[in-house]
Amino acid sequence: MAKTYLDSTKYIIYAHIEVGGQVSQNDIVGAIFGQTEGLLGPELDIRTLVNNGKLGRLEVVASVKGTRTFGSIKIPSGLNAIETSLIAASLEAVERVGPYAAKVIVDKIEDTRKEKRVKIVEKAKQYYRNLMNTELPDTKELLSELISLAAEDQIIEYGPERLPAVKGFDTYDEVILVEGRADVINLVKADIYNVVGIGGANKVPQSIVELSKKKTIIVFLDGDSGASMILKNLISAGVEIDYIAKAPEGKEVEELTRKEIIKSLRNRIEFHQDEEQKPSEEPVNVSEDEIKQKLQEMAGTNTTKIITKKGAKEVSSRYVLKELEKLDKVEEFYGDVILTPRLLNMLLEKQAKVIGVNRLGAISQVPKHIKIITIS
Repeated sequence: MAKTYLDSTKYIIYAHIEVGGQVSQNDIVGAIFGQTEGLLGPELDIRTLVNNGKLGRLEVVASVKGTRTFGSIKIPSGLNAIETSLIAASLEAVERVGPYAAKVIVDKIEDTRKEKRVKIVEKAKQYYRNLMNTELPDTKELLSELISLAAEDQIIEYGPERLPAVKGFDTYDEVILVEGRADVINLVKADIYNVVGIGGANKVPQSIVELSKKKTIIVFLDGDSGASMILKNLISAGVEIDYIAKAPEGKEVEELTRKEIIKSLRNRIEFHQDEEQKPSEEPVNVSEDEIKQKLQEMAGTNTTKIITKKGAKEVSSRYVLKELEKLDKVEEFYGDVILTPRLLNMLLEKQAKVIGVNRLGAISQVPKHIKIITIS
């Protein structure tokens, strides 16, 4: 006897149909079987797959409104993702039901296993919490896992950028900015809840800029070379910073112990933004026309001129990044190059005041405190 059920449902196809006349549910099922027959070969024939138990029974609910019929179609599938997608696409080949014109549109394909996995994870958390409430952990590892689980439950998404933050962080007068989700979780483990992540070192989220206008802001930085770049980006974006805290040299916020976190925050220093920006804002005695003239002369030469307080040096544009790595500070930079994000970040690190290039690359945000001139 032919099967009419599935041993295992992996996906469900949802579609809807509109028919230009009054028809029944059986008419719609018959049209699907008939008009998809042979389209994808015998291995993917819908009627055969239903009979073999690879597809579930076609569930059609139809209603007549005036002279037209509208219906929903649901097909459980035990096939793989590609085969299921082909079956879904073949439904849209149905053009008639009986003597009437028809149109089928697939709404979505649902992965039933995804929902099952979500439920399994939630159940696992519940069982784990129950276990921890009734059984005393006998190792530090188990205790650490419990703390991590509790910390994860405190994390929310803040603003349109969906930044990682702690529930209720914005009820505090002071807010700590860290780089990413792992940093936020580590501070929660240390019982610190006024924390939000900025989401990396590239484009500063506008939500953070607006937040800084209302709260006292503490920026908690990693103890590595990338910290200065994050700070410069925050300043350039207009974030109003009140204090700076920094992890011990060579360590990241996400790996600090509770004692190290508390000590770093206690040792925070006041941040005077106007003083920080002043060295970068000292005017360079060269006009925009002069800069463009220099760039025009350099165009096509594949050379770059780097000016420091010690003097000027001309290098091949091919090796400009290596050359910049050797320098502490740069005053002016003129090059037959494209200003890439990597090159811009390095020039910001070297505190360049003027940058002249052929054109901008994929730069998401141009710092306000730096003069950048292009010729195209």
